[in-house]
Amino acid sequence: MGKLKSNQCGFSVIEVILVLVIIVLIGGVGWLVYKNHHKSTTTPVTATSTTKSTTSTSTKTTTSTPATTSTTTSTTTFFKIPELSIEITVPNTIKDVVYKVNSDTTLSTGQQTQSVTLSTQTLTNLDSDCSVNGSAPPLGTIFKTAGQYPANPDVDLNNASGSLLKQFSSFYIAWNSPQAACGTSTSTQSEALADTNLFKTALQTIQSITQ
Repeated sequence: MGKLKSNQCGFSVIEVILVLVIIVLIGGVGWLVYKNHHKSTTTPVTATSTTKSTTSTSTKTTTSTPATTSTTTSTTTFFKIPELSIEITVPNTIKDVVYKVNSDTTLSTGQQTQSVTLSTQTLTNLDSDCSVNGSAPPLGTIFKTAGQYPANPDVDLNNASGSLLKQFSSFYIAWNSPQAACGTSTSTQSEALADTNLFKTALQTIQSITQ
């Protein structure tokens, strides 16, 4: 009887230890599952936030590009004179340039020359004397003359074909500035002077074009 009681008591202690081990294992597994689950839940939030931030930055960059392009291309206009085989880049403030082709003439040197008188539609509307048919076209006269510009233009041409702007292979382009003020009012004359100065600067951009 004494042995039987001792065995029963020992069996109970082992059983208690097994129960404790099982509880510890279950607790450990539970903690690992909870930790992994908590980690996987928080990760997508960070990824989503990063993606939205990147998309927002990309959109701002794309929007700013057209504004720069628009500003750059809106400041000047190509003004072509096919009869003289040239084009000029003029500021938009005088983009309404108009011209009249004059009859061909022959210089004392025997060179053929063609000319155009120039104004703007704005000046023409202000005063008919400022038109290309007026007595003093406000933007002067451009000449296209065959051959080379003479070494002594004052002697050889007597200013008949203007001051040299650009020498091309088979012809040269020259310009005579306005010989008098156009218009009768002070405001018109001031406008004409301002436009003439802008056009004089623009003449430095002359390029040859193919007719």
